Amino acid sequence: MFINLIARKGGDCMELIKMRGIEKYFGGKLLFTFDKLTVFKNDIIGVVGLNGSGKTTLLEIINNDIAPDKGNVEVKGDISYYKQFGQYHESVDSWQLKEFRSSSTISEGWFSGGEKTRLRLAETFSKSSSILLLDEPTANLDTKGIQLLKRNLGKYNTMMIISHDTNLLDELCNRIIEIDNNTINCFDGNYTAYKQQKEHQIHTEKREYENYQAKKKQLEEAYLQKKRQAEAITDKPRNMSNSEIRARSFISTYKSFGGRQKAIAKQAKAVQSRIEQLDVKEQVEEQANIRINFELTNPPKNKILIRGEEVTFGYDNHLIFNHASFEIRNKQKVAVLGDNGSGKSTLFSLIRNKYEGIYAVPKLKIGYLYQEFENLQPDKTLLESVLSDSVQENQVVFQKVC
Repeated sequence: MFINLIARKGGDCMELIKMRGIEKYFGGKLLFTFDKLTVFKNDIIGVVGLNGSGKTTLLEIINNDIAPDKGNVEVKGDISYYKQFGQYHESVDSWQLKEFRSSSTISEGWFSGGEKTRLRLAETFSKSSSILLLDEPTANLDTKGIQLLKRNLGKYNTMMIISHDTNLLDELCNRIIEIDNNTINCFDGNYTAYKQQKEHQIHTEKREYENYQAKKKQLEEAYLQKKRQAEAITDKPRNMSNSEIRARSFISTYKSFGGRQKAIAKQAKAVQSRIEQLDVKEQVEEQANIRINFELTNPPKNKILIRGEEVTFGYDNHLIFNHASFEIRNKQKVAVLGDNGSGKSTLFSLIRNKYEGIYAVPKLKIGYLYQEFENLQPDKTLLESVLSDSVQENQVVFQKVC
């Protein structure tokens, strides 16, 4: 399905990015295809879609990191590209470095995830470019870091942003591009406007599908009724001789039994033709939610699962925790807050490694999602990585989200 995304309401008509006849496959599977996508000067575009739909791939094609399987891309202007999992190369303007460095840096030789994000953003903003591409720029940032980011984004007129931070998309964007069902759709306005338009679109599609199903059912029932009527008519009714049938047909103003049968069969065929000519409407696919049975982990029943008593820890001469105490109770959901570099990830690491002064019940098993996915094995697929440690059944139950 090809979508033309060149139309635009108001604003500057200078075309900075033009994509034509694009197709991109991943592992032999179609990722997305579209006819035209044009980014104009002063466009601030949010790119949204499910994980794996191709958002990052779209930016990589624009940045010429990868090539589309079909189509061409034309870019007028310089691009600065902030990658979600990029590396810091130390090519940073001194003023930008000073602005983005956290005041609570733990060590000159070690940076937290948030501080790494700050450094790479400083590097991105050190470049003078007319087009800015951003892939999850708020990931790992604290509140102060997000405010710094927004202040610097205000210096750019044209950008494309991938972000799960809907507040950021609401504040900045004048267009939203959605990657859905292997194609691209464009919506005017910010993220809230996109959600409203999307909900209206889904509601309309559901209503059209219901009307289509109802009409199809009505015609199918009419077809079956005509077919049964035709089959019920016989050339020779019971208890009637051949001479009686000929006499009745001769004097009757109605068609013969055989003729009536053919006429009704013709009517049934006409109904069937109407069914085939219906404008087919597909059922709206609803996003599924994975339901995991945590009872399979055989969790402990203790009231307190983890306790920290008088925990003291630091890096070099920088003290992070000084006689800190805490406890985590069973079935609690605990959020750990703090500025970038304050020691949040360090606390997780201390708990996982049962550092001195930290105690966990013997039956407790800790699952740890690392900030930068260090525990994933690059030679395995995501499914293989999950199944290597999972106690869940291979058949995952999905619940439709209404």
